[in-house]
Amino acid sequence: MCGIVGTSWSKKAREFIIGGLEKLEYRGYDSAGIYYLDKDNKSNLIRTIERVKKLKDITPHFDEGIAIGHTRWATHGGVSINNAHPQSSYDQKVFVVHNGIISNYKEIKASLIDSGVKFVSDTDTECISNLFSFCLYKKKMSEYDALKYLYDNLKGQMSALIYDNKKLFFIKKGSPLLIGKSDDEVFLASDSLPLISYANKVCYLEDKTYGIINKNKINVFKDNKKIKLKFVKLDDSNGNISLGNYDYYMLKEIDEEPDRLLDLSNKIEKEVPSELLDCLRNEKIMILGSGTSYHAGLYAKKWFKATNMIASEFVYDDKEYDNYTFVLLSQSGETFDLIKAIEKIRSGQNNKIISLINKENTTIERLSDFYLNLHAQPEIAVASTKVYLNEVVALYILYQILNNKEYKDSIKELVENLKKVSANKDYIYEYTKKISKVKNAYFVGRGFDYKLALEASLKLKEVSYIHSEATYAGELKHGPIALIDKNFLTIFMITDKKFNDIIDSNISEINARFGKIMILSTTGIESKYDGFIVDYHSDLSGLVLIMFAQYLSYYVALNRKLNIDKPKNLAKSVTVE
Repeated sequence: MCGIVGTSWSKKAREFIIGGLEKLEYRGYDSAGIYYLDKDNKSNLIRTIERVKKLKDITPHFDEGIAIGHTRWATHGGVSINNAHPQSSYDQKVFVVHNGIISNYKEIKASLIDSGVKFVSDTDTECISNLFSFCLYKKKMSEYDALKYLYDNLKGQMSALIYDNKKLFFIKKGSPLLIGKSDDEVFLASDSLPLISYANKVCYLEDKTYGIINKNKINVFKDNKKIKLKFVKLDDSNGNISLGNYDYYMLKEIDEEPDRLLDLSNKIEKEVPSELLDCLRNEKIMILGSGTSYHAGLYAKKWFKATNMIASEFVYDDKEYDNYTFVLLSQSGETFDLIKAIEKIRSGQNNKIISLINKENTTIERLSDFYLNLHAQPEIAVASTKVYLNEVVALYILYQILNNKEYKDSIKELVENLKKVSANKDYIYEYTKKISKVKNAYFVGRGFDYKLALEASLKLKEVSYIHSEATYAGELKHGPIALIDKNFLTIFMITDKKFNDIIDSNISEINARFGKIMILSTTGIESKYDGFIVDYHSDLSGLVLIMFAQYLSYYVALNRKLNIDKPKNLAKSVTVE
């Protein structure tokens, strides 16, 4: 969940580290820090329990140097200076930044304490710096032997950058780590965004590797053998993540949805191999995802006779799966629960994996049999918006191709209706002024619309911190209606005309208890309540209501003066269990 960067004697070390951490804040932003050795061989450790902007303000100017940086999503230990990274060793010789979890850190810590080593933080990361220094300076191991010992003894899912004696060391064990190179400079990062403008080629490190970087010389090892790195040209086509005239990425990304769907529609068919379609003809299909991606998979039940599971639940399911086609949905391609799910999938017989991801060269892509890019372009706001729509429409297109049906006209019609929602932004903003102080909300639907309610509810709670739940309309009187009062918001979502009359009865039940009511519908239902109603009938009409809910969530959070792009306690790329 954390973001790490490093560079070996770059001439723009400070610029790269700070800029790289800014681009990695989607991974976590509880605290941030930098360690660097400048060209005068002065050692500097700077940490803050604020965000990267504060780190930028308090880090002195320096150019050339060797440096590592970190932006944190707290797992072990609270948010404090002592727990912020980089973590130093007991003798202040070794400095470490780390992404992931060390599952056996308690045993390592206890052993080192028995040997007289003192710890000052509650992090698992401090085990790396202390163990490495102990091996080098107490046990007098060689650099390679100490690194190999570290690699062998750290259990869990992690990537780490380690500084010692004017060199960088690294470990990649499950979590992503990339090496970028220019003519004579070396850069490392959790993903490719920080490397753009600094490196011209990149190596996506193999898993279960470790290495030593001395100036611009890189030695990488796997299974106790030195391996050759495979560098490819760094694709910088998605490198422009400027806000432009927007205050927040979330609003920018919602506004982009019509264009991103047209991009997907124009590109995806050329990228679908016939073998992938053969896999989708399987009668045994399971769609896996987490959070918003799981909700996108639920939408696809309109077309595929598939089973849906939350990835983290699938991992611990006792059932054995053979001869299945698994469709994996992920914004980042690094979702830990999906990577663990792949291990379970591969333990079965004759299973195939199709991954739909919004990035290239990810762990999940490399572990899949087939991969399709979602073409939503980078999504920076932690709350996913445009990727959800592209996931749903990608699955719709695959179904249409599979059945030799046309789909572009349907997507153009969808885009036109999405633009109708965008045209109502001013109304949505004004309406949210009435509801921004509510503390609770229900999103309510019948049948398929409950699946829309799940995603709409998640968006509101993610960015506004309003407690929100999704519920079936028919279940209201079986418990949920007990909470309704004048301060409780209920939003009804309707895409099927057959539910118009019965939903009207549910609305009356809420009104009788003085609850606040909003109607989102594509059925042309007549209503005296606030909301958005359009007469649009399509398998994709639910996406129009989701877009409205996204705007609603954004403007509620704006009225509550919250940091919309970076909600508290969340990270965009969930790379730990």
